[in-house]
Amino acid sequence: MSSVNPLERMVKEFANRLAPAIPLPTQHYDDRLTQWIAFHGLEETNFTTIVAHQAALNLILKGLICYLAGSRMQPNSASVNRILIETDAFTQKAGWGQLPRSYLDDLLIKTDLSVDVQAIEQLMSFLKMNTQ
Repeated sequence: MSSVNPLERMVKEFANRLAPAIPLPTQHYDDRLTQWIAFHGLEETNFTTIVAHQAALNLILKGLICYLAGSRMQPNSASVNRILIETDAFTQKAGWGQLPRSYLDDLLIKTDLSVDVQAIEQLMSFLKMNTQ
């Protein structure tokens, strides 16, 4: 029996919640989604799962940035909006300027996810343990 690592578990959980918010190929795509599809070479591909996983990874990465930057996230969970605000503040403080909002960010906001802060802490512990 194989064990699922914390990152994979978080991505699958978020992706399953994000997938219903992604337009089907028969629907009209927003211009930024069309641009994202073309940029990643996904034309003629059923990409709903790919987009959902990318959005989940985007959220987890930004949650990790907040955690590493010592942001003031709530002890139990952090909303997408809080994570995006904290990530923007960190990148500006680091002198990197403001990150542009992407389609993936908008998708996260639309689905109103929140990140389990303890899961981020567990992921950090897992990553540290497996890089030593």
